[in-house]
Amino acid sequence: ITANLGTKLKYDYYGDTSIPLISRGHGYDVNDYIKPFSFLPMRKGMLSRVDALYPVSDTSSQYLQKKFPAYSDKIETRRLGVGKGDFQVSERDPMLIVSCSTIRQLKRLDIIVDALAQLNQSGYVFKWVHIGDGPDAEKIEARAKEKLNADEYEFIGRLPNKEVRQWYHDHNPSLFVNTSESEGVPVSVMEAMANAIPVVASDVGGTAEIVKPKQNGLLIGSELSVDETAAAIEDFIQMSNEDYLRYAEGAYQTWKDLSDSETLYTVFAQELAEKGMK
Repeated sequence: ITANLGTKLKYDYYGDTSIPLISRGHGYDVNDYIKPFSFLPMRKGMLSRVDALYPVSDTSSQYLQKKFPAYSDKIETRRLGVGKGDFQVSERDPMLIVSCSTIRQLKRLDIIVDALAQLNQSGYVFKWVHIGDGPDAEKIEARAKEKLNADEYEFIGRLPNKEVRQWYHDHNPSLFVNTSESEGVPVSVMEAMANAIPVVASDVGGTAEIVKPKQNGLLIGSELSVDETAAAIEDFIQMSNEDYLRYAEGAYQTWKDLSDSETLYTVFAQELAEKGMK
């Protein structure tokens, strides 16, 4: 709930309480239990001063309503989204696995490396590409070098959002994997689904609100087991073409139903206008 600047402008700079003040709530500013000392400052004070708070997931909304019941009527989910759907189905030959995130402890890319090392030992052929960089890049790259063959992985660094989507279009990945310890509703997963890429993801935050087993992907437990992650990826390697197509179609349909930014943001803007929050 990074709304402190807004409250300062409304109450201290303008001194006009008639100015509507709304805020969004993302995983990183709602999930205080992952922060040092399980604490985020000024939450109650900021909630008391905003007119409405719109978390990006039902999980976050319910968490805040339970923790701050006096302000529950101010809290309502409004989702993030991504644009430009691009339906194309991977042939999985070879199996191209992609992940996209900062490279830091929270994202647990070590789980992906270790799971793929198991699949390597089982004789599966694949390539893993990670998009993104971060403070643990050298550590994770060294782990991949130790446990995987050189042709089984590639770190391509950070790409602007449009280039990520273009990379998906050009390379047509077979599977998106996210093993983060904490999320709101991950935009990276939405982007994958907008490109009809099935997903294996950790069941944290609001991820389960868009990743549906037997429909568009598989969830792995929040304890992040290497064995479970490897088994989930293996399912998509071994899957029949018919079943894989169903998952790809399900991923794309989920984007259309829940994560199409043009639809979501148009409706949200109209709603705010009707409430006088222009």
